[in-house]
Amino acid sequence: MNTNDKNEGSRFMVQGSGFESNTYGTNHNDNANVNFDEMSDQEVAVWYNDNVIYPDKVRLNCYYYRHYSFVKDIQMILCTVLGRKMKYAGEVI
Repeated sequence: MNTNDKNEGSRFMVQGSGFESNTYGTNHNDNANVNFDEMSDQEVAVWYNDNVIYPDKVRLNCYYYRHYSFVKDIQMILCTVLGRKMKYAGEVI
C-alpha cells in the first residue's frame, strides 16, 4: 500500500461520514483546521472517535439517563430483534 492509498482510505471515511472536504474547520468542538491528508488512518480514526462519535454517544447516554423508561427499553429490544427503526431522542434510530 503506498501513501496515496492510505490517504484515500482516510478521505473516504471522512467524506462518507458527512464531511465534504479533507480539512475540518472550527465548526465542531473548536478544532482548528484538522488536515486529514497529513494524518494516518489510525490518527483519523482516533480523531473521529474523540470528536464525533464520543460526544454523540455521551449526548444519547445523558438523554437515556434523564428519560429512562422500561417500556422504551422493551421497544428498543423488539426493534433490534425485528430489524426495525424507532424514534428516540428526537431522531430515528
